[in-house]
Amino acid sequence: MAVVIFKRTDWFPWIGECNWRGYDREYFMAYCHTRRYGDYEHWAYWNGAEPEILEGLKQADVLFLGNSRTQFAFSTEAVSDFFRDYPSKHYVFGFGVGSQSEVPLRMIERHKLEPKVLVINADPFFSDYFSDVNVRMTKNDRSTSWGFDARKWLQKEQRKICVGNKTSNGIVKKAFCSGESETLYRNRKNGHWRTDFFRENKMIPVSYDDKLLLDRLDKTVEYAQNFIKRTGIDRSCVIITVTPRTDTPLQFARRLADKLQVPSAFPSIDGLITIDGSHLDKVSAERWSREFLRLAKPVIDRCAVRGGKLDSASSHHHYQ
Repeated sequence: MAVVIFKRTDWFPWIGECNWRGYDREYFMAYCHTRRYGDYEHWAYWNGAEPEILEGLKQADVLFLGNSRTQFAFSTEAVSDFFRDYPSKHYVFGFGVGSQSEVPLRMIERHKLEPKVLVINADPFFSDYFSDVNVRMTKNDRSTSWGFDARKWLQKEQRKICVGNKTSNGIVKKAFCSGESETLYRNRKNGHWRTDFFRENKMIPVSYDDKLLLDRLDKTVEYAQNFIKRTGIDRSCVIITVTPRTDTPLQFARRLADKLQVPSAFPSIDGLITIDGSHLDKVSAERWSREFLRLAKPVIDRCAVRGGKLDSASSHHHYQ
């Protein structure tokens, strides 16, 4: 006689291994680096599953797009300070787990977003790549959505038990509140990640690679042209940048901006550090994003505040 044993891991998401310390009124758990929780934010944004996230997104005049490096680089006090008294709103709308341009593009179309400025971290970004996580994001069948509904419910319970001190016995508290796995939280109102509970800072210096990604340049330009056309945004209001890391593809980003004839901003700052070779640490992100906004401000002012457009012949400027 064969006996098949189904473990809880085979069927149900679980949050107990995730670090609970990032919750507050504005933040939800975006991602937890465990097999039984993983990514939640893609589905949440696609379906508007968290309070206020679509409201903040739809109000944003300036969207910051890209991968997880975008999130680390722009989820800073420098960005918050810049927009705090600014007449336009922003949203840091990058995604991790390999997501590229198709994800924000489809969300812009799905939620009828009308940004006036796009800041794009081209490292890499423009492609037709659509990962398994992205496919699950768009599925509307019950077999997929119940797992994300469960993740949302688990967050609610973990918050009650671990943060709100909901009356629970010791076994329940230990099950929900002892996790230390790498965890990212996301601000509903402006999209910033809270990265305090992700990985430790190994303090790896930034470096540059003049040849990286250049073999993909022509194809990238094709995807980028299609992306800009589908968003409907004036190309003089699309700002190309590249967030520093190990082997930063700066020349690739420069040439991409040249070929697209769009503005670009590439801060030149010495002594920048990454936590893991890929993502800027907090101090470096503050320094870099503050200088980026100083450089990009003329374009943001013109497009987001004054609503101005330039003809294609005069729209291409490098700021550095």
